[in-house]
Amino acid sequence: YLLDRWRKMRIDEMKYPFVLFISKTQDEQGQRLRNKFAEQIMNELDEFKKIHHGLHDCCLLASFLGPLGAREQIVSLIKEEKMFSCHYGPELVISLGQCGTIEDVPFLIDCIEKESDGSDAVVNKSLKLITGVEMPLRGSHTDKEAWQKWWESQRNLRMKN
Repeated sequence: YLLDRWRKMRIDEMKYPFVLFISKTQDEQGQRLRNKFAEQIMNELDEFKKIHHGLHDCCLLASFLGPLGAREQIVSLIKEEKMFSCHYGPELVISLGQCGTIEDVPFLIDCIEKESDGSDAVVNKSLKLITGVEMPLRGSHTDKEAWQKWWESQRNLRMKN
């Protein structure tokens, strides 16, 4: 029923429970559906950007990408963001935390510089989701130096093994 309903929905009618439902379908058809939905979201973001010259109001769409496992798309969108000054950028970072891998840690550490006062140390939260490590904040921001030291120590451990 939901899959049939999805085929008739517009992106702006999507709701988070629906996205979570399709994120749990682990078969090949579910993967195709997630890929197609992520592609639709990317197209919608492109159209919105052309019309409105920015993506400030697209945080809901950004929040869908993580559960869909759209890791590559999220990384490309984060690269386009100069600062995480509205809800859209931080939502992308949280989405990457949901579907990212350990290979995304250096990228996220580099993104710490994009945090603003309103982004609520979002990179720290995503790094914790991926690594399981809880790092203290520097004021209200992610501590880039602490994460770099941790990452270097992990690399040294991997080299010894």
